[in-house]
Amino acid sequence: MQQGSMEMRNVGNFGKQNKASLLCWKRSWKVLKNVRNGNLLQGLANKDPYNHLKEFHVVCSNMKPDRKTEEQIKLRAFPFSLEDAAKKWLFYLPASSITSWEKMMKTFLERYYPASRVNNARKELFVIKQHSHETLFDFWERFKEVCASCPQHGIPEQALINFFYEGLLPSGRSSINGAAGGSLVEKSPTKAKRLIEIVASTSRQFG
Repeated sequence: MQQGSMEMRNVGNFGKQNKASLLCWKRSWKVLKNVRNGNLLQGLANKDPYNHLKEFHVVCSNMKPDRKTEEQIKLRAFPFSLEDAAKKWLFYLPASSITSWEKMMKTFLERYYPASRVNNARKELFVIKQHSHETLFDFWERFKEVCASCPQHGIPEQALINFFYEGLLPSGRSSINGAAGGSLVEKSPTKAKRLIEIVASTSRQFG
């Protein structure tokens, strides 16, 4: 079976639609693929599936077919956001096994963000350190990226602040403590993050 016919058959599993409607979806997604080509998920181990879902949400927010819910839009468009191994994986799921967008996300993340990647992200947060030539701003941005790449890390907010604080170079720790009027770890997580944002942004602007 050729890929084109396989694509038609499998996309049909995500909701009833006529041929004209499907062709419309394919044309729309082809245009968006050309614009956002670098964000297609191919199934490589080092790719971030959470970021892919965020990018996909942004794309779908600009696709507004008549009388279609957001869930219908995402279910029907999602196959066109994948390439290579990731698309093959989706096509070979059991027919009618995906009945909702929530189920699609759960199945997708189980495949492309397994427990081993969660453990690796947790370990990275436990031992994260500011590099010798890394600015406070860049270290804070890197720390947030690691947290965002694994929403299910399960680490309490206060512990995350402690990990960041302990990973700071002495100069960065001194700057933050000075702005806090004491130790950062004595602040609530919300206040601590707000203070870090201010100090990091200020250090970026004024060096």
